[in-house]
Amino acid sequence: MESSAASTRPSSAPADIRHRCRSCRCGFTNPECFARTKCNHSSFLRRLLLLICIIPAFVAAQINTDRVMLIGRNALYYDDYVLSIQYFNEVINAKPYLYEPYYFRAVAKLYLEDYSGAESDCSEAIKLNPFIEDAYQLRGLCRIKGGKFEEAIEDYTQVIEYKPLDQVSWYNRALCRIQLKDYDNALVELGKMNEYWPSYVKAYSIEAQVLLQKKDTLRADSMFQVVLDKNPKDGDAWAARGMIYYNKGVYSEADTFLTKAIAYSDDIPDYYINRALVRYQQRDLRGAMNDYDSALEIDTANFLGHYNRGLLRARVGEDNKAIEDFNFVLRLEPDNLLALFNRAVLLENTGDYRAAIEDVSKVIADYPHFWTGYELRARCLRKIGKNREALRDERKVFAAQLDRTFNKKTYSNKSTRKRRELNIDDYQKIVVEEDKDVGEKYANDYRGKVQNRKVEATAQPMFAFSTVHSSSGRLQRSAFWPELDRWNSKKLTSRSAVLTDRISAAAQSDIDILFSDINRLSAGMDSSKSFVDERLARAILLCDSRDYDAALLDLNECILADSSSAMAYMQRAVVRQRLAETERAGGEIGKPSEAGLVEWKLVLADIESAVKLEPENAAIYYNRGCVNFEMKEYGKAIEDFTKAIALDSHMAEAYYNRALVYLSMEQKEKALPDLSKAGELGIYDAYSIIKQNSK
Repeated sequence: MESSAASTRPSSAPADIRHRCRSCRCGFTNPECFARTKCNHSSFLRRLLLLICIIPAFVAAQINTDRVMLIGRNALYYDDYVLSIQYFNEVINAKPYLYEPYYFRAVAKLYLEDYSGAESDCSEAIKLNPFIEDAYQLRGLCRIKGGKFEEAIEDYTQVIEYKPLDQVSWYNRALCRIQLKDYDNALVELGKMNEYWPSYVKAYSIEAQVLLQKKDTLRADSMFQVVLDKNPKDGDAWAARGMIYYNKGVYSEADTFLTKAIAYSDDIPDYYINRALVRYQQRDLRGAMNDYDSALEIDTANFLGHYNRGLLRARVGEDNKAIEDFNFVLRLEPDNLLALFNRAVLLENTGDYRAAIEDVSKVIADYPHFWTGYELRARCLRKIGKNREALRDERKVFAAQLDRTFNKKTYSNKSTRKRRELNIDDYQKIVVEEDKDVGEKYANDYRGKVQNRKVEATAQPMFAFSTVHSSSGRLQRSAFWPELDRWNSKKLTSRSAVLTDRISAAAQSDIDILFSDINRLSAGMDSSKSFVDERLARAILLCDSRDYDAALLDLNECILADSSSAMAYMQRAVVRQRLAETERAGGEIGKPSEAGLVEWKLVLADIESAVKLEPENAAIYYNRGCVNFEMKEYGKAIEDFTKAIALDSHMAEAYYNRALVYLSMEQKEKALPDLSKAGELGIYDAYSIIKQNSK
C-alpha cells in the first residue's frame, strides 16, 4: 500500500500490558516494576533483595534479552532483515510470552516478502496482546500481499474500532474493497474519508479512479478536477484527465492535459507514451516519435516505447532504426509474433531476405491462415531463387483470395490495440497499455534483499558425519547425535566429527590433516583393540577426502563386526547415496541406471537399520525423507520430514525439504508456511523460493 499510509518502519509500540502489576496494591509485583518506578515498598524490597541474592543470573538474563531485542531492532532499521530475525528468535526462545519480538520479526519477514510467515507472527503477537493496533495493521498488509482482502478488511475494521479516526486503516480498507471490486462500498468509505480529512487529496484521486472503473467518466472527470483544485500540480490527475479525453476522441484537450502532467512530473515515462498516442491520432508522427524518445530516456527497457517507436520509424522510412527497436522488443519477448512479423517486413525492405523468411516462417507456424505472411515469404523466396517454394505459398494466397470473395469478412479500422491483443492482422497498430488496476496503482513495493536472489529449488542434502568444518564463513549447520560426544572423546581423529548436511570444500591444511589421520589409523589398524571405532573413524575421513569406494569397504567391515552401530549404518547410507549420485551423473539426467536404482534401495535399507537402532533420532528420519523424496515417494517423504520436525522442531532442513515435496505435489498453500519457517531458522534461500511461488 502507499508508504505514507501503511508504513511498517518500527515504531514505539504500547508497552506489554502483561508487564503491569496485578496483585500489589501499590502496583509492584516483580523486580522489573520496582526498577522502573523506584517503589519504596519495604516488604517488596526485602523480597527483591532476597531474589537478587538467590538468582542473580535471572537479572543478567533479563538485561541480555533487552539488549538482544535492541540489537535486533537496529538490524531491522538498517535493512538487515535476516540478521534481525535471528536476534528476535533468541528473544522468543528466552521469553515466549512477549509480543514485541513476534511483531518485529513479522516486520522483517514482510520486507523479505514472506507474507505468510509475517501474518503468522502478527497473529501470535495479537494473541499475546490483543490491544496493539500496529499488529493488526501489519497483518492487514500481509494479508493484502497474500491476496486475502476480506481478512485484511477485518483487521482494519478492528483498528478502526480502537481508533475511529485512523486514516491508514480507512485508506487501506478502501483499497481492499477496490481489489474485491466492491466499488460501491469503496465509494462510501472514500466519501467518509473526504468528510473526515477534506485535505487528504489521495482519497479524492482514488475515488476518481474507482469511478473510472465503473465507467462513470463524467463524475470521474469532475472528481479529478476537485483534486486539481486542491493541488494544481498533481501530475497524475492531469494525466488521468488526458486519457479520459483521449478515449472520448477530444485529442486537443487530451494533449493539453498530458502536457501539463509532464510539466509537473517530467520523469514519468507513461505520460510521454500516452501523449504520443494522442499525437499519433492527430497525425503528428514526429511529435509522437519525440515523446517515445523521451520515455525511453527515462526507462530504456520500456516495451511500449520501443514497439510503438519501431512502428513509427517504419512509417517514416527509418527501417534500420525500426529494426533496432524490434530487436529490443524481441529480446524482452522472444515469442512476440507481432514484433517478429514487423521485423520481417523491415528485413525485406533492407534486402535481408533470408532473415525475413526465418522470421515470417515462425509467425506462419502459429498462424497458418495469415495470408499476408505467405505473400511476404513468397516474395522473399523468389528473390533468393527458390521459385518452387514461392509458388506453393502463392497458391495458398490465391485460394484464400477466392474464399474472401465469396465470404466477405469485415475488419476493424481502429488504429490502436490493447497490449495483450494477439490478432496477427493488427501487426501495424500502435499498442495501448492495458487499464491498470486501481489497487495496484496505489500499492507500495516493499524492499527486500535475500528474496531477490535467483536460486533453484534444490533439496537440502542428507546429514553425514564429517571432520571438515566450514572455513569460509558459511554457517555450519549440524544436527544432534546422542553418541557423537562419546565417540569424539576417544580422540580418534585430529578434529572432532560433526553431523552436518554441508559438504565443505577442504582446504590444503584440511587435506594434510585428513591424510595424516588416515595413515596413522591405517598403520595400527590390525593390532587395534578398538577395531570398529577406528574403522568408522577412517571411513569418515575417507568420505571427507571423497574416496567413497574405500569408505564403503571400511563401513562394510565395521557393520560386519558390529551390527549395532547406528552411526555406521548412517554413514554407509550417505556413502551409497553419493555413489548413486555419481552413477546418475554419468548417465542421462533424470533417468538413473539400474545400478543407480539398486544403490538407492541399499541406501534406504541402511537408513531403515539405523531407524531400528535409534527410533527417536530426528536426523535419521530426515535422511530417509531425503531418499524417499529422491525416489518420488512423496507421501513417505512428508511422513519422514514431519517425524523429524516432531523430534527436532528447529531442523530447518526438514521444513525446507518438506516444502519442496509439497511444491512437487502442487500444494503451494502447504509449502509456503514451511518455507517461512525454514527461512526463519536460517535457510535464506527459502525466501527466494517463497517469492518465486507468490501470487
